[in-house]
Amino acid sequence: MTFARALIAPSTIMCLFVALPAAAEPASLDVQPRDRAESESNKASRTTAAAAAHAGLLLPSVMAPSVFAGSAFATARSGYDGASDSVIARAVAEGSITRFLALRVDFEHGPSMGPENRLRIGGRLRLLDEASNGIDAAAALFYDPNEFREEGNIVGGAILGKRFGRMGLYLNALFGSDPEGDDQVLELRAASLYRVSDDLQIGLDARGRYNLSSDEKRAGTQTRDWELHALPTASYALGPFALVAEAGLSAQRITGPFGEPNEVSETNTGVLAMVGAAGAF
Repeated sequence: MTFARALIAPSTIMCLFVALPAAAEPASLDVQPRDRAESESNKASRTTAAAAAHAGLLLPSVMAPSVFAGSAFATARSGYDGASDSVIARAVAEGSITRFLALRVDFEHGPSMGPENRLRIGGRLRLLDEASNGIDAAAALFYDPNEFREEGNIVGGAILGKRFGRMGLYLNALFGSDPEGDDQVLELRAASLYRVSDDLQIGLDARGRYNLSSDEKRAGTQTRDWELHALPTASYALGPFALVAEAGLSAQRITGPFGEPNEVSETNTGVLAMVGAAGAF
């Protein structure tokens, strides 16, 4: 399986949901027409885990463009990745300081492109509102202090979201590079999310990462050329908290020793499963 084919498959599945009913308020738990009473109700529910999940904020990797002023959320997940035969963990903490700007910290543990413990610090700036512009959009800017061989990368990207009744669709495109321009990573993320009830959300979260690095430090090392996951996901809200779980496909291609005469590449696949908890306040 090539990286391109692997990434197209989950995106194709997500697009099957496009022909659903008319758009609803992105942050609302109600799919009825907007009015003043609904707006006041939404304000009161913005700090619940159900509202955060409905807005796409509790997905395992895909970011949603919604920003709720004065609110915060956090998620923590842990599990097993069969493609790398290792324990993995992911955590996110985010706080919105205005109705347009949210500051965010991401942490990942497990084999990937860089050290086993990776930190990402930055934020999201909301640019478009679906109620006014027909689509939600935000810009992202992050710093990865430990991206590849403990060098820092600047990561920028675009975040898009669109609702079709109970269904939400999300797309992220991120590109990271070090100041020298020889250590680069491309990330594409896509998700669909369906509101079964006020408390239960189900969906599909897919992420592909491709290593574009030409850094000489790769010579003689075992490097990851690309990695992919496609995870059916679910969350169940319990007031300000939620239970989250995912299980699906993980794939990766590893090359090494890079640049040596005996260099070989191998593609590994396996099941990736995680469980965890989230909170919104």
